[in-house]
Amino acid sequence: MPPVQTNTDKRFIKALSSEAIQEFRDYKFTASYIKKNAHLFLTNDWIDVQEFNNFLLDVAIQEPDSDGLTMVASSPPPEPLVKAEPVPEIIRPTASELVVKPEPHDPVIKDELDGNVRLCTIVEDRHKVHMIMDSDDESETEADGSKKGMKYEDGRESKEEPVVGWVKSDTDWDDPTIRAEMYVGVSKFKITREWTAQRLERINKPASFYPAFKVPTAVIIDVSDPKYNIIDPKTGLQYTVDHIIKDHDNESFKGPTGTGQPSVNARFGPDSDWISCRRSRVSCKGLFHCEFIDPDLLAVKRWGLETESRDRVLAVRKKAKSEEGTTPESIAAAFLNVIRRRSCPARDKSGNNCTGVPVLKSSGSRKFMGCSEWRPDWKKGHQTQSLWNQVDPKVLKKVLDGESSDSKDQNCGVLVSPRVGNKLSKCPHPHIVNGAAKAGAIVHCKCNVERTMLIPTDETKRMAILYHHKHVPHSHPMVPKDKLTKTAKATYKECIRATGSIGATRQEVDFAPTTSKIMEGQLPSEFDSGLHDHRKKRDLIHAEKLASYPHGFHITGLFNLFSIERLKSKEEQYIHRFISTPGGGTIIVTTVPYLLNFLHDVKCFEGDGAFKRLHEMTEWEMSLFHRGLQQAVTVLRIYLDRADTGHYKIMYDVLQELVFSLTGKPLRFKRLTPGGTLSGVNADMEIAHAMGMAQSFLPTNIPEHSGIDTQNAADILPYIFRLCHVHARRAILPFRSIGISSDDYHTLLNFVHLESRQAVDGFTSHVKKMNQKAISAWWDHKLSFPWILPCLIKALSPMYAEDWDAILPNTNTGESQHHWTNNLTGINLTLVVAVESARKVDNDVARLIKVTETSGVVQNSSNNLVDRVSRNIRRQDLAREKAHKSQKAASEASDLQDKISTEKESRKESLAREKALKEQLQELKASHSSSSGGVNKLFSNKPQGPKAKSAESSSSGRAKNPDNQLNCASDDPNTLPQLLLVPVSPATEPRPVLGDRDTLSVNSGTDTSMPHMPLPDLNPDQSFEYDPAFLQGLNEFLADEALKALSEPLGSSGLPAPNSPFGWQLGGPVVLEDSANAYYPSSDAMDELPLLPPLTLSLSPLPSSPLIESVAQVDTDIPEQWDERVMGRREDMDLSNIIPGCGIVTRKRAAENVVSLSKRARCD
Repeated sequence: MPPVQTNTDKRFIKALSSEAIQEFRDYKFTASYIKKNAHLFLTNDWIDVQEFNNFLLDVAIQEPDSDGLTMVASSPPPEPLVKAEPVPEIIRPTASELVVKPEPHDPVIKDELDGNVRLCTIVEDRHKVHMIMDSDDESETEADGSKKGMKYEDGRESKEEPVVGWVKSDTDWDDPTIRAEMYVGVSKFKITREWTAQRLERINKPASFYPAFKVPTAVIIDVSDPKYNIIDPKTGLQYTVDHIIKDHDNESFKGPTGTGQPSVNARFGPDSDWISCRRSRVSCKGLFHCEFIDPDLLAVKRWGLETESRDRVLAVRKKAKSEEGTTPESIAAAFLNVIRRRSCPARDKSGNNCTGVPVLKSSGSRKFMGCSEWRPDWKKGHQTQSLWNQVDPKVLKKVLDGESSDSKDQNCGVLVSPRVGNKLSKCPHPHIVNGAAKAGAIVHCKCNVERTMLIPTDETKRMAILYHHKHVPHSHPMVPKDKLTKTAKATYKECIRATGSIGATRQEVDFAPTTSKIMEGQLPSEFDSGLHDHRKKRDLIHAEKLASYPHGFHITGLFNLFSIERLKSKEEQYIHRFISTPGGGTIIVTTVPYLLNFLHDVKCFEGDGAFKRLHEMTEWEMSLFHRGLQQAVTVLRIYLDRADTGHYKIMYDVLQELVFSLTGKPLRFKRLTPGGTLSGVNADMEIAHAMGMAQSFLPTNIPEHSGIDTQNAADILPYIFRLCHVHARRAILPFRSIGISSDDYHTLLNFVHLESRQAVDGFTSHVKKMNQKAISAWWDHKLSFPWILPCLIKALSPMYAEDWDAILPNTNTGESQHHWTNNLTGINLTLVVAVESARKVDNDVARLIKVTETSGVVQNSSNNLVDRVSRNIRRQDLAREKAHKSQKAASEASDLQDKISTEKESRKESLAREKALKEQLQELKASHSSSSGGVNKLFSNKPQGPKAKSAESSSSGRAKNPDNQLNCASDDPNTLPQLLLVPVSPATEPRPVLGDRDTLSVNSGTDTSMPHMPLPDLNPDQSFEYDPAFLQGLNEFLADEALKALSEPLGSSGLPAPNSPFGWQLGGPVVLEDSANAYYPSSDAMDELPLLPPLTLSLSPLPSSPLIESVAQVDTDIPEQWDERVMGRREDMDLSNIIPGCGIVTRKRAAENVVSLSKRARCD
C-alpha cells in the first residue's frame, strides 16, 4: 500500500525537483523493479516523506571509512538539487537545517551517563530503540548502524541519527512465496573478519534462482521450516542445509562442500553472534544447448532474475514444436534421427561391433532402412527397419542425400540443464541443414559466476549465508524451472501414501481430496512446477510401490507376502493358501475368515470367474446374497492359472478344507450329506468347472441319505447344480440373424421353460425340422451332456422343488459383485496389486457388516424381498416397453423398406416401358424419313397441339413463347400473322424482329446493339386490303391488357415504362429506339419482321372459295433454286401469295380455310 501523506507532506513533495525524486527512486528501488512497476511512479503517491528525509541524511552525512564499518559526515551536496522555481525558492538543506515532518518521538534522553558511553539507534518492529554500546566489547557492532563521529567535512556535527534496520527488499526473486528483507542504514557489513558485504538480505526459504548482484552481497537463507527436514534414505540422516539449498536451485554449481576444510566464524545478521561455519565455494556450470540454436538467444548478461531471456527461448521452443511433423521433410528427418540413435547389433568374426550407418535400401518395390556394412559374406545380425507409414521414401532419400528444400532448420530452443548435461548428447528436435537431416549436438555454454556458501557446523542451526565474490553477470539465459526438488518429492509421496499406493495411478493421486489438503488447496503442478511432468510423478508412484513391495508385483512378490502372512494368526490372515499343483499350475486362496462364516447361513452360492482386474491369472469369486443382511457379499477369492477339470477339483478340495479349518464346519449339500446346509450352486455353463466341482463333492455323497448310488461325478450334478438361464440363452441370440422366423426364435429362447419330457422331445423334433446347421449343433451339444438339461429345465431336474426355487435362475449377484469390485480397485492390475486392493475391499466389507450386526442397522433398508420384487417388475416392464418400441420401429422400418422396394420395381417397369416407346418412335421415324410437312411437323421437337402456346426458355433464360405473344404456327384463324400498322421512321426507331421463326416476341432482358436495317423501297401511295380475320387477330392482340401493362406503366401518363421495349403510338406498341431490348442477339437466329408504310385500310368481303387467295400481289423475286429441306415441296406452295418485303410464301391449306405462315424462303 502507498504511504499515507498529509497535506504538509504533499506540499513538501510538490516543492521537490524531479531530479531529487528520481534520485530517491533509484536509491530505494532496483532498476528491474522500476521497469516492472512503472505505473506506480506516474504519481508521487509512492513517496514516504520520512524515508525521503532519511535518504537526504544518508546522502548528506554517510561516507565509509577505510574499515568499511563506520560512517562519517561528507561535505554538503552541491546546489541546487531542487527545482529553480520563483516561489518558493527551495535549496538543498544541510543536515542541521533539514526541515522534516514533525513525528511523534521518544522523550529526549538526557546525557546523564559517562561521556564515554555511546548510543546506537536501531529500528525493531517499526520502533526506534536506543542501545547503549560498550566501547570495550562492541568493536564489531559498528556495522549495526552506530555512528562513529557523525560529522560533516566542515566540522559540523549531525543532530539526527539515520534509521537502520530490516525493511522490505526491492529484489525481484521471481517467487511470490519468498519474503525478502534487506538491512538499511549501513554501507558495509562484516560477514567474517575478512569479507565485507555492501548489501545484506535475508529470505525465508531456499530460492529457485539467485541474482548475481552488482555489489558484494550476502543473502541469509532460512531453512528452519520442518518441511525441509528430509531424511536421506541411504544414510538415514537428515539432509544438510547446503544440500537442501542446492536441491532447490535450478541453476547448477560445482565445487567442494567444505567439510574437510577449516571452519570460519561468520555473523548471520547485525544482532548475531559469531558462528562457526564451513565454507563451500562453488562456480556456475552454465548450461548446455543445441548447436543450431540462434546465437542471439545466448547473448545474455543476466544480473537479476530477468525472465525475458528465458521467455524468448521458450517462445522459440514452442514455435519449433508447433512446426514439427508439418512437412514431409521434418517427418523424414525425425524418422532418420530415431534410426541413427540405434547402433547396429551385428558383430564380425572377430567379435568387433559393426560400425555401419543407416542407409536406404530396397527389396523389389519395398523400401527399408538397412546397415551400410551389410555384405553378402556378412549378412546376419545387421540392423533393418521398415519405413514408418508416414515417411515418403522419395523425401527420405532427398534428406539423406542433402537435397531437401525444407529451410526450417534454425527454429530450435533446446536448453539443457547441467544436471542433465551430456546424458542428452543429441538434440531431440529434427534439423535440416543445407538440405540434409542433422542431429544437433548438445554443446556447453560456460559461465563465470562464483559464490561461497557459509553453513553452520552445528547442523541444528538450519540457515546459511550465500556470498557472491565476483561481480559478474550470468552469461546464459535462465533455464526452465523444471527441477523436482526433494521437498516436492517428499510431499508428493505423502500424497501417494494418503491415497493408497496399491493400485494408485497418477490421475487418482493428483485429484484425490487428500492431495488437495496436503498441498493446501493447490494442484501438484501449482505446488511445484517440477511436478508438472507426468513421467516424474509416475516414477514417484512406482518407486513408492517398490518401497512397499520390494520383491515385485507378480507371483514372486505375492509369495513373499504369503510368507509374511503365515506369521499371523488365522483370523488375521488374508492369503491363506499358496499351492503349486502337480500339473504345474498355481492356486492362491484369499479370504477374510469373518466373511467365510456366512457360507453356513445361506442356501446357495455363486461361483464365477472374473477377467478384467487381472490378466496373468483368473480370479474366481464366491459370492452370495445374505437375506439377513440384505446385501450381496463376496466371501472368498481364488486365483488360478489353469482352467481344466483337474485344477477345478483341486480348487474345490482346498475350498472344503479351508472352510472347515476357518469356520469349524464342513461345506456340505443337504441333498448329499446329512446335516448339510446348501441346496445347490449357481454358475454358468463352463463344463470344466461343473465337472471339477462334482468330482470334489462326490466323496461327500451318502447313498443311504441321498438315494444316489453312483461313482460317476456327472450323476450328482443335477442334484446340486443349477445353470444360469441368461448364459444359456446367450448362445441363442446369434440365431436371429440367420433367417429364422420370429416364432421360431422365441420358441428357442423359451426352451428353458419346457414343462415335460414330451415337450423336450417335441422341441428336439422342431429343431430338426428347422434344418439349420448352427441351431442343430447347439442343441446337439446340450443333448451330449446328460446333466445339462436337468440343470436348466425344472421339469427334468431331480432336485427338490423347494431347493430348485431357492436357487436363482441367473448369476446376477456374482456379475454385480464383479462390477462393484472393478470400480473400487480398477482393472488391468498386476497380481500383487489385485490381491492387495481386494484385501482392502474385503476388510472394509467385514467392518461394515460388523456394524450392522452390532447396531441392527442394515446398509440398504430398501433391499428386502418386496423392494427387490418391485424393482424386478419395474425392470421387466421397462424391458417389455423397450422391446415393444423396438418391435414397432422394426415393423415400420420393414414396411417402409417394402414400399421402397415396390417403388424401385415400379420405376424399373416404367423405365422399361419408356425404353420400348422410344424404340417404337425411332422405328417410326426411320420408316417415315421424308421431310414432307406433316411428318416433319410430327417429328419436330417443338411443342405441338395445345402446348404449342406454353412458354419455352432459351439458354439465356428468356421466354420464347409466352402465352400473350402471337403464335404464327397455330391453325387458329385468330392467330394469323398480324403486322403492326404504325408509322415508323427508319431514321429514329429500330425495327421489330420476328422471334423464333413462328413467333413475334420481344425479349425484355436482352441488351444488344445492332445497326438499323434499311427499309425496302415501297410506293408510299400504294394501298392494301387485309382479310377481316387478320384484322380481328390484330385487334385482339392490341387489346391485350398484359401487353398494355407492360408498355404503359405509372397510370395513364402515356410515357414508356423504364426499361420497357415498347412505346404506345396510334393504339399499337412500337419498339423504342433507346430501349436496350430492341434487338435480339444473333445467336437467336431471328428474322426481321416486314414493315409496311402508313396505309388507308379499306375492308373487302371474305372470299367464298375454299381456297384462300392472296390479298394482294406484289412483285418480288422467286428463288431460282428451291430447297425442299428448308422450304418444303414446291407443289405445296402458293407462289402467288407473297407478302411484300421478304418474299415469304404461304402454304395452301384448302381444308382449314386458313393461311398459316409455316415456311420461309429468303430471296437472297
